[in-house]
Amino acid sequence: MEVAASLVREKGIDINSNLKRQGIRSDQAMVIKKISMNTPKDMIIATVSEFGEIKLIKIQLIGMWQKAVVEFAELSQANLLVSKWSFLIGKNSVHVVIRGF
Repeated sequence: MEVAASLVREKGIDINSNLKRQGIRSDQAMVIKKISMNTPKDMIIATVSEFGEIKLIKIQLIGMWQKAVVEFAELSQANLLVSKWSFLIGKNSVHVVIRGF
C-alpha cells in the first residue's frame, strides 16, 4: 500500500485531498466499507470504539451499504485498526480501507 501511495505522490496527486475537505487528519483516519444498511449507527460506533477513542465518525449510505469514515484520537489506535483488513460489526464482516481513501 505504501508503494502505491508513493507512486501516486510522485505523480503529484494528493491522495488525502478528500480527507482534508472533510477536516479529517488522514494519518488517524480509516474508512470502513460494506457495512450492512440494517446496522444501526450505535452498533457501528460501539464496535469501532473497541479499537480506541473516536474523535470523529461520519457515516454515509451508499447504495445498499453504509460507509464509515473514522478518525481516532491517537495514531496508535488507528494503527491497530490498520492491522486488520476486516472485522465483524454484529454478524456482518466489514472491510477496512487504509488512510488516504
